[in-house]
Amino acid sequence: MDRAQALRVFQAHNRARISRLIELAPPKHAMFYRLLPLLFHINHKLLPGYINDDCPAGIMDYQPDSEALNSAISLNRNFSHRRKALRRYALRGIYLLNPLGQIRYPQPACFDLWLVHHATLKPEQLDLLHSKADSITQWAANLGIELKVKLFDETHCRNGAIHPAEREQFYLHGLSIAGSAPLWWLITTEEHQNYAQIAERLLSQRGLTQISLLDFGFDSSYPAATLFEEACQALKMSIHGDISALLDVLFFQRQLTLFPDILYLSERYKQKIEQGETDSMQVEPASLKLAEIERFAPTDERHLARQAYYAICSERLSQQVKHPQFAWRRYSLQTLQTHWNWSKDQLTAEDNRSNWNFPQRQHWWSTLIPTLQQFLLELQQFASQNFINDVAQLTDLQKLLAIHLDNTAPLIEQLPLALQMTDGPEQLYLYRFQFQEEADWKLSTIPLTDAKQVVLKQHPSLVYLLVWAVRNHILTTRSWLRVADQKHQININLVLELTQTLLKSAFPQRQFDISGESLKKPARAEQVMLFANLQTRGSDTQQTGAVQMASLNNDPLSYTSSRQNLVNSLDLLIYSSWGQWHHYRFDGTNAVLEALSQMLHWCPTTQLSSHLNCWCATGFFGQAINNRLQRLFEAVLTHYQYHSQQGRYLLQLGDRLGQLQWHEDEIHTKYFAAEKTLQQALAEEQKDYLPTRVDSYLDTDNLLNTLLAYQQQQTVHLFAHRLTDSTQLYVVDELGRLQQFAYPPLTEANILAQMKLFIRNSLADTALHCECYQLLRQQQRWQINPTQPSRPETASFSVIWQITGAQLALNLKNHTVKTDLGDPQLISILAELFLHTTGHKPAFYFIDKLQFVPKAAYSSLFFINRKFELEQQFNAVRL
Repeated sequence: MDRAQALRVFQAHNRARISRLIELAPPKHAMFYRLLPLLFHINHKLLPGYINDDCPAGIMDYQPDSEALNSAISLNRNFSHRRKALRRYALRGIYLLNPLGQIRYPQPACFDLWLVHHATLKPEQLDLLHSKADSITQWAANLGIELKVKLFDETHCRNGAIHPAEREQFYLHGLSIAGSAPLWWLITTEEHQNYAQIAERLLSQRGLTQISLLDFGFDSSYPAATLFEEACQALKMSIHGDISALLDVLFFQRQLTLFPDILYLSERYKQKIEQGETDSMQVEPASLKLAEIERFAPTDERHLARQAYYAICSERLSQQVKHPQFAWRRYSLQTLQTHWNWSKDQLTAEDNRSNWNFPQRQHWWSTLIPTLQQFLLELQQFASQNFINDVAQLTDLQKLLAIHLDNTAPLIEQLPLALQMTDGPEQLYLYRFQFQEEADWKLSTIPLTDAKQVVLKQHPSLVYLLVWAVRNHILTTRSWLRVADQKHQININLVLELTQTLLKSAFPQRQFDISGESLKKPARAEQVMLFANLQTRGSDTQQTGAVQMASLNNDPLSYTSSRQNLVNSLDLLIYSSWGQWHHYRFDGTNAVLEALSQMLHWCPTTQLSSHLNCWCATGFFGQAINNRLQRLFEAVLTHYQYHSQQGRYLLQLGDRLGQLQWHEDEIHTKYFAAEKTLQQALAEEQKDYLPTRVDSYLDTDNLLNTLLAYQQQQTVHLFAHRLTDSTQLYVVDELGRLQQFAYPPLTEANILAQMKLFIRNSLADTALHCECYQLLRQQQRWQINPTQPSRPETASFSVIWQITGAQLALNLKNHTVKTDLGDPQLISILAELFLHTTGHKPAFYFIDKLQFVPKAAYSSLFFINRKFELEQQFNAVRL
């Protein structure tokens, strides 16, 4: 075949490919492709992309055909065009790259558009051309077509301006929409070794062809990093269940073993042309890949590649069609299928792939897993052998594959995105048999008479089973669900109500592609659903309306005077940033605290509060329980967001006070002893700073949480509140603890000044700060006013406490008296000390400094408690 013949054959295939692209495209897209060269050939105010008349325009060797002009008229009927020759053409050619080839139309429609401009264009002209390209790109986007435009100088096409991978793709499936033909078309495969010299000679021959030629260069090597990147992308698509990507996976398996002497499909394409191939389907990228796989792969991989290629073609050969829409594709595929010797059953199964039931899809996925695992291993070896440092992609692929292979508890199993069903069966049967070893619920597409029959899925949790069915689109809004519980532990209407709740929730939504950014971070909770009291053997109080909501103790978690927790079980569902749903079941009185703990294990984000839903199976108290759980979980989430490193939350569950605590990536729950009060729990000894929040049902007037909002490390906050017969002092210490002290009805300033002096004197070795506030109650709200108290006027003295011997040394103005803590004459000794030193006895003794022997790292609240205890003894006051 001489060069003129080769050019004609390439041009014929190019025209066929453009024609098929337009044929496959939706009408609006087809109009765009017909119009595309005309938009760059002229500047017309009525056409998209118009900037001004000075914008570079004109494509060499192009004249608009009737289809282009008619498309312009259909866009704007006032359009008219008069042909005229240009002195100079701004563009040498425009070229469209479709990575999928022309066997089927890409979804989404995404293309690379190359514009090769004349070398003489000035910078301001290039700016105008860029603006025109951007305008046309925006118009295409409005039609649903994504264009990635690249501008090339005609003199730079043969050098590094084009990446070797891009050049290979251009020669393989690039469409020469208008303008100069690639010089590569005229150079035979045997001449590739001397491509540069032959190209130079051909370009110097005037009159070689009737059209202009453009040299895009030639590469004899392929970067290892590029091959690795392309193979990773193919594996990622296959992991998502895309059957068409399997063709690429099998082809890249071969390429990895051949590297660096890989197979260039563009070269195979040219060889087919040289051999006189006239069927454009046979030179499509997918067809060339299949042909190579047929040559080297074992039988099972060849069969897999054929299935992938058949899926790409989207033809149903098991059905007779008199007038196929795309006859060229169907007849070519029929020829191939004849060589495959597929049976009618095989064809029918492939044609009905979109209607496969869940077991068929699951079986197909299980057969693919070994191939994908092996390919991932080969990619790891290839990266190691070729010193590819981009291990992040491999790590992401490992995680992605592990995510899709993981079916262990508590994960709710789901198939990859492309393998998920769209519509499930119309009839579904949900059973729980009375006489069976396990208490599992069973879901089936056929009526069941025996617990040993094969079913779609079975699980002890009703919530898990229904969520699994909804998530995998087996149970849909069009399904008829028949329920039979031979154990008679759950109401059938309740099951149906639960099903409707799930179908209206986020579960039926299709799974999204997991981004690489998400995989680089630990999985976090993005949605939470709670289901309370399903399948519980609670008391009649929960199941009937015999007990009305009382005016006091109406907390569903600690109800009435008996302090009954109305939540006996919780099913917790968490949707993670990795696109997975997880199920946890908690039973008994600890269910709420354990569910809260499990939620925090997921390091929830700020947005989770707006994606939290509750549903309760307890009819009469259902709404009250829903509201209570909703507010509780939101409050814990809010507190966690403000203090994600460490914190604790106190709440009443039944007749016991419970605590949820997190610190240093550990989460703990505990119940206090029945006799322990909230005040004692708030002041409980602890080693680390733990910001605390109290449940709203325990803090009805919001005083405690108002004070706790001031928690801060290395800072002690003092709040004084004057009452009629006493002054209350609240201390929030540097560890986040809160304690209340009652003093005689002294002024707030006096109490605060004395306490601040005590802290400054007693803890001078620490870096503690002390802040003082006046606490007022106004119109059902607490008002807190910062204050700076002056030095106290009341009499005060210092104490040295020898812990080991319970001995005290009382010091006042350099006079010291020693005594024992249990001395019955302690008050008299103190009074004598003041009379001797100051000449009078004060109305109230205050300690302004306390020392312990031996010294130890005590907290400020420890000092304050010991001070308060001594002052109570010294003053013999009982408040």
